Amino acid sequence: MRVHIPSATCLVLVFAATINVDAQAKSRDPEVNRPAVEAKYKDARVLKAKEQVPAGELDFALFKMKGRKWQIANYRLPLRGMKGGPTLTGTTEYEILEVTEKSASVQFDWKGGDGKSLNKKPALEEVTFTKDSAWKVAFIQGHNTVSVQLPDQTIKVKAGTFACYLFGQINVDGDEPQMVELSWYSKKYPGLQVMRESSTGRSELLEFQRDKGDKDDKGAETPRKLEFAGKAADKPEAPKEEVKEPGQGEPKQALNWALFESRGRKWTSMRTSIVAGKPVVTHTLSEIVTASAKSCQLWTQALDKDKNPIEGAENTLTIEFKAENAYWVTPLATYKKVREEKLAAAGQDWDCIVYEDKTSMKDAVTTAWMSKKYPGLWIKMTTKGKHIDATDELIEFKD
Repeated sequence: MRVHIPSATCLVLVFAATINVDAQAKSRDPEVNRPAVEAKYKDARVLKAKEQVPAGELDFALFKMKGRKWQIANYRLPLRGMKGGPTLTGTTEYEILEVTEKSASVQFDWKGGDGKSLNKKPALEEVTFTKDSAWKVAFIQGHNTVSVQLPDQTIKVKAGTFACYLFGQINVDGDEPQMVELSWYSKKYPGLQVMRESSTGRSELLEFQRDKGDKDDKGAETPRKLEFAGKAADKPEAPKEEVKEPGQGEPKQALNWALFESRGRKWTSMRTSIVAGKPVVTHTLSEIVTASAKSCQLWTQALDKDKNPIEGAENTLTIEFKAENAYWVTPLATYKKVREEKLAAAGQDWDCIVYEDKTSMKDAVTTAWMSKKYPGLWIKMTTKGKHIDATDELIEFKD
């Protein structure tokens, strides 16, 4: 099952743009990339277009038990160059409401990091036990993407131990193939995503109601050590708080959480990406809904070009003012300070620190203006390169 996970933060760049769509589509053909991918990842098998795993007759066991519930937790990981551990951004909860001979009625609800529902009411979906719902219970290779099947693994998560199929998503736009995502799917309950990992996010099965009498899958947990583009697939460790010892120098400058300390503060950013030669505009609205001396709740809502809310793209995050969350108010490690200057935006002049990043993306340069008064508030950010042309700008700010 392909699980939709709402966007978690307005600070993470969503890199999406190609200048030549047809040429890039051709370059992503699985057969064209098979030799290079299988040469780098020796135990990977490149899936053919429209290939289905597992093959053969579809197994809808996951959806055939009325009342079955399961819950998936979604985490954000620090971006490359940032310190810190996983941050819970929300959960997705599922329940089988009704089952007939031909279909099942499935309810699912997205909740933010505070446990509150992001929608007025849970969504409902009818899963028919036919080929039309094949993607619900099988991994199917799409067009112009490169996916691989890796050796099966047994993994242990909070919901228990599961024998899994393992799939990888490959980025082939650079000089060499790079693994950018791994997904584990249960073999016993086809379509059940047990875990997903990438360089910036992770999801994990928290709870799962098995068939009556069924127990954890047998077998020792498989050791995992695959490299993603930018960082390893293992979980990062949170850094220890810096402590000033007698005789040592002064500790590093304290983090400035001013942006997040005022309840009711709102701001809107506009993103313009050039796709196939045409501008594509989206917006993100952010608001501090609660604030205390130690933490805040940040609400975000993705908006379309006309500033209308995008359904399912709303989230609420709890941000604790701790060192492991420093990435909210500091630049990436790959960002180098180049100057300070004033910049006009959202009806006022801003004193900014200007950073450049020439290493995070091949053949691209990011220039970013961060407010000196409110660290973490990006007044403007541009990314220009061979395959990307995107600009983020602050257009509204209410203190």
